[in-house]
Amino acid sequence: MCKPCLCLFIKFPEQGKVKTRLAESIGFKLATKLYTSFVEDVIYTLSYKDFPMQICYDNLSRFPKILNWLGGGLFYAPQRGADLGGKLKNCFKRVFKQGYSRVIIIGSDAPDVPPHLFDQAFTALNTHDIVIGPTKDGGYYLIGFNKKNYTDMVFNHIPWSTPQVYEETLKHINQFGLSLFELPSWQDVDVIDDLAALVMRSHFSFFQHSKTMEMIRNHPNIW
Repeated sequence: MCKPCLCLFIKFPEQGKVKTRLAESIGFKLATKLYTSFVEDVIYTLSYKDFPMQICYDNLSRFPKILNWLGGGLFYAPQRGADLGGKLKNCFKRVFKQGYSRVIIIGSDAPDVPPHLFDQAFTALNTHDIVIGPTKDGGYYLIGFNKKNYTDMVFNHIPWSTPQVYEETLKHINQFGLSLFELPSWQDVDVIDDLAALVMRSHFSFFQHSKTMEMIRNHPNIW
């Protein structure tokens, strides 16, 4: 059995702790509200999928507030690790031990990723060791592994939060001879220009009816 599982990495939406670069343009209060909508929109999108989802939160002390925010009926697990690489390693190990054989991890900075790309990612892991969805800023919005050839060494010595993340990850993948499936690139929302791009591409997509877009429409002076 080739069981799939999707893990969504989130942060508690605390003002001044999320979307800080975006906040430089629109203010911390609105940036925090937008991040809240990002997470809720991603969860809503994934709720229509038939694969299990785990919500991986970043601060154990915030769990009661996260539970109050997102509610019961979801599987929650804390992120554990000193940096993003450590958190990714520990998440893959934990979920593989639970019996899943195909695992993908996503963040919440690209809330309008089309739902079919998640299905494509899991399908790719039937025949590939690793799947990645690159972002336009040099990182990635999705990474997944097939348990059979999983190696956490892919996450070693990566310059996290830099434009070199994807490039360096590819070097590791090639070094260990892993077969890679690359998804279409997408755009994270980190700064005001990213938000403008999100609005433009959402006019004719499923995301036009999202909480995020509703909030943007309710703040016409956001630019």
